[in-house]
Amino acid sequence: MKVLIVFPQRRPPPSAIELRSKFLEYGIDPLLYRFDDFDCYSIERFDLILLRGARYDYSSIRLQAIATCLDERLTINPLKSMILARDKYTSIKVLERNGLPVPATFFVRNKGDLLKRLSTLGKGVLKPVSGSLGFGVTPITEDGIFYLQTPYPLDSVFQEELEKARDVRVLATREGVVAAMYRISYDAFATNYHVSKNADPAPKDLYEEIAVKALEALGLYYGGVDLIETPEGVKIIEVNPSPLWNGLSEVTGVDVAKELVKYFLKVARG
Repeated sequence: MKVLIVFPQRRPPPSAIELRSKFLEYGIDPLLYRFDDFDCYSIERFDLILLRGARYDYSSIRLQAIATCLDERLTINPLKSMILARDKYTSIKVLERNGLPVPATFFVRNKGDLLKRLSTLGKGVLKPVSGSLGFGVTPITEDGIFYLQTPYPLDSVFQEELEKARDVRVLATREGVVAAMYRISYDAFATNYHVSKNADPAPKDLYEEIAVKALEALGLYYGGVDLIETPEGVKIIEVNPSPLWNGLSEVTGVDVAKELVKYFLKVARG
């Protein structure tokens, strides 16, 4: 089997290198390839393409053309699904339309839009439309909007602030949960493991149904599903289509990369 691992960075990231090492245990030596060097001709000889990210700053026409090329090969995750999941507003709305529990989420173009939402909700969380690791996420109140320094247009995602018991990060495939952890922070807001480095293992079966349904709704084979436990039940905050797993592996003791490669090979071999 010929495998291609595609990454958007200038050099192979640790996640791509780790996946390659796990494939080598199965006698498969994947080729590592930069997304910028990608072309339709180059993928014809591969049986499986692992897309660990893309250049989302490409024009929509160019990305659409590349996605069409990738459709001709088994690609995990599909580029079109990755683009959807990276869009924090559209992806939440897709999950909502599929009957999955999510917080109230709005697209705000300027401070006027934001003020209208805040006048109803009182407080919430402002996020970039696309991003990861918690960067650019800002809690905001109706009074605090006047001190907010923002570009114009704002073009951001505004989400209601949920009363939460626990934050949960789940890494799952369509077959089930690979690993899960509760993310803890002494700062009530910053619970991202990348920021706080505090977490405990979580039971996998407790979050399996909601995580798998979220992946299926977005057309992903695997992903990182961020959940919040609230008095009304578990809600999905977002889904990461190219998740990192070093924190999950450290906390749970699960060799996440190895479990993912086993799953990728199972899908590829039918």
